[in-house]
Amino acid sequence: MIPNLYRYAPDLSGSSRRNFVTGEPHAIGMRPVRVIAPRQGLFFARSVQVMDAFTRAVLSPLQYRFQFMHAHASRLTGQEVDALIVITDHTVGPIVLITYQALGGEYSQPLAAIAGEITALSNDTRGVAFRNIRNRPNTYPPVPHLHEIGDTYDWDYIVTAIEMLMAIMSLAENASYDTVLGFIDQQGNLRDADIASLAQALNAHITNYSNPHQVTLAQLDMYSATQVSALIAAQSGMRVADDNTLLTHIATHAADGNIPHDDTAADVGGYTIEEADARLNAIVLALDATLAADAQAMAAHAADTSNPHKVTLEQIDALSTAQIGDVISTAMQPATSQLAACEAQLDAHITDYSNPHQTTLSQISGWDSGSIGTLNSEAGAHIASTANPHQLTARQVGTLTASQITSNISGNLTTPATNSYLTPQANTINGHAGDTNNPHNTTPAMLGGWTYAQWQAALQAAINALSY
Repeated sequence: MIPNLYRYAPDLSGSSRRNFVTGEPHAIGMRPVRVIAPRQGLFFARSVQVMDAFTRAVLSPLQYRFQFMHAHASRLTGQEVDALIVITDHTVGPIVLITYQALGGEYSQPLAAIAGEITALSNDTRGVAFRNIRNRPNTYPPVPHLHEIGDTYDWDYIVTAIEMLMAIMSLAENASYDTVLGFIDQQGNLRDADIASLAQALNAHITNYSNPHQVTLAQLDMYSATQVSALIAAQSGMRVADDNTLLTHIATHAADGNIPHDDTAADVGGYTIEEADARLNAIVLALDATLAADAQAMAAHAADTSNPHKVTLEQIDALSTAQIGDVISTAMQPATSQLAACEAQLDAHITDYSNPHQTTLSQISGWDSGSIGTLNSEAGAHIASTANPHQLTARQVGTLTASQITSNISGNLTTPATNSYLTPQANTINGHAGDTNNPHNTTPAMLGGWTYAQWQAALQAAINALSY
């Protein structure tokens, strides 16, 4: 057997960068609801990002949802793993780019890709030579054996129903309810179609004037045209025979010379030949009129489409609209009850805030209070550390070390300044300080004193003022 080759290795953690698919394009058209099956199969729900290829805008979670959560893969990874992305916002463009974390491994083949491969293979008209089939056994012993259920056919509707129930139990979304309700509506539409077909058949039966029930004249207590003609012929023959007998008697009586009086037909309560013919003709005309009326009534009866025989639905083995509605309602009651029970369970699960899935902090990569307290202590100690905990160098912060600064001051400032400016200035200052020749031309008055002449004059004035 040739082993299955997968592009991505299985990643149960959902964090492998090798399984990270970015910018995968999908043409979804402009239908109200668009479904995307990622090419790399099952994906982690938390990793999905959907972008409109035209506007380059990243879609919000309100513009799409996930469908067909894979229960086994979700339990195996401890995270939500889904198979489909449903775009519910009709304003999203016809082409989107999706980014996601693929589960990989045996979960890499998506449903859409498998369906596409099956379609492609089913449309392949090339012949297959038996000699080209590899890995075939030498013999095929005809012994009893088992087959995988997947090798059998016509389970699609059961699989579809199970997947719908799984989606309802897993996602608890209104769209899943809509799917089930759509299935119910579909079944209702099928029943409506059956009713419409029955109504059409009934209308066709009502408008069928070719005697669909094979009703006989005997059932209607009527005579056929042949029987009527025979009766008319018999009556006419009897009347003709009676008339001939009467005429014979009349002729015999008329020729009887022994009649004591000349009685007339009126005298004896009879008819003359002319009167008898007229009466007979009147009877024939009346009979013809009666037959014509009967034929007209029969034709009107045959053309009567308003159920003249008062045929009931029971007689034609049919049901009324109310009875058909009751049958449909009874048939749908178990599904309706089960759906209501599922809705109640889902509502209870949705409103259960007591961690019904027993989610742990490690599963959601969270921190407990002890870990957070330890982290705060370590962060505080790190912040208060002045011993350069990051081992930063003067070069990393864009400055010089103390020795480099001292060297630069000595080499670039002190020595050149001393040689070029300070030493000459010091020499000048020292020379100026040692100059006793009054370089600033200071006067005794500037110092608050007298000149020698002024002092001599003052001394002389003081001597002169002395008295003995």
